[in-house]
Amino acid sequence: MEIQQIRFINPVDFEETIVNVPTEKGERFLRTKIYTDEYSPETFIKLCEKYRVIGRDDIKACAEFEKSSGTQLLDNAIVQKSGDRYYFELSPKYSLVSNVKSEKHIDPSLFDENARYRMPVIVTKQAGGKIAISTQHSLMLSTKKELIEASAKAKKETAWECTIEAQVNGGYRVDINDVKCFMPGSFAMPYKLKDYSSLLGKKLNVVPISYSAQHDSIVVSHVDYLKILRSAELVQIAENLEAEPNRQYRGTVTKIGVNYILVTFLNASCAKIPTTDMGEELTAMFANNELVVEETEIDFYIDTIIDTQTIMATQNFRSREIWNSIKESLNVGTKVTGTIQNVSGNLVFIWLDEYDVITAIARFENHTYETGSQIDLIIKNVNADKRIIETSVASRRYDERFGRRQQQ
Repeated sequence: MEIQQIRFINPVDFEETIVNVPTEKGERFLRTKIYTDEYSPETFIKLCEKYRVIGRDDIKACAEFEKSSGTQLLDNAIVQKSGDRYYFELSPKYSLVSNVKSEKHIDPSLFDENARYRMPVIVTKQAGGKIAISTQHSLMLSTKKELIEASAKAKKETAWECTIEAQVNGGYRVDINDVKCFMPGSFAMPYKLKDYSSLLGKKLNVVPISYSAQHDSIVVSHVDYLKILRSAELVQIAENLEAEPNRQYRGTVTKIGVNYILVTFLNASCAKIPTTDMGEELTAMFANNELVVEETEIDFYIDTIIDTQTIMATQNFRSREIWNSIKESLNVGTKVTGTIQNVSGNLVFIWLDEYDVITAIARFENHTYETGSQIDLIIKNVNADKRIIETSVASRRYDERFGRRQQQ
């Protein structure tokens, strides 16, 4: 019999006591720690003799395992592959050996020979004290437990890869290690999909955002995963912009607006390219409706990072000077004339001929707007960074009120 020394630290006066713990010859100690006097030295020695282990955590694990009955999920069983056998260490006291061929739900290629891994297993205590293990559903149960726990946390630290299996009412049914989850359609992509069935069969990284115990349903989101990823990418983009202002990026068109396009690049970032920032080729494709959402790829440069949600991109670097000039020319209250180019929903888009830019106003239901007709506007604000001109319709009452301001 060998003797292993353990140090006890009294938490009151921090006096150290050395005690001798008898162990069986050849017993392996997985960890060494400093232990408080949760157990008295005498009790601790008895427990160590009973379980042939060292440490409060080990004793607790063995005690809980022995008290348990029926079937339970062990999240962190230690598994080691050696030759044609797996060695499962269920607790510091209990271990089992299994043939590699019999464990069809474990991929042996994932194991380095004699390396120790942690994985979930299902343990069943049978009559007569026999112990059986199963790996068939253990990963599913462990994953479900982790997803439920993560859904309750405000800060998402872990992402899971899911497979989109089918379209269901309002979204998708996705699979994560045999756990069926629901992903709302609006949480699948940060932009409106041209074809919602295009995601079927694809793999996406997601984070769990809620769990309903009543319906036993876990809701996951790819968009929330992208938000986490985007914040990290934004830091890198900002550093690149400072160190290498002319660095070129390549992205895919994900939205086409009246006077801009949105481009997704890297893994999760999105940039806005106004018409004034487009090169000749892109301008022609935009004008001729040749851009295809989720297909057309373009090269561009980062112009300005407005905030965590807005990145302005360009192909020519000339628009910044153009917009600064516009801002200097158009003071608040200036009257301008424009041509109605398009009416979409609640907005009327107007081309300001003198400045070669588009502005938008709210559409009034009791007013008729004819494409190609001219309209007088009043400048409310010019945001050169976002390439936006805010205007309102010039009315006689506004003119009179503004005129009186001018005279004062």
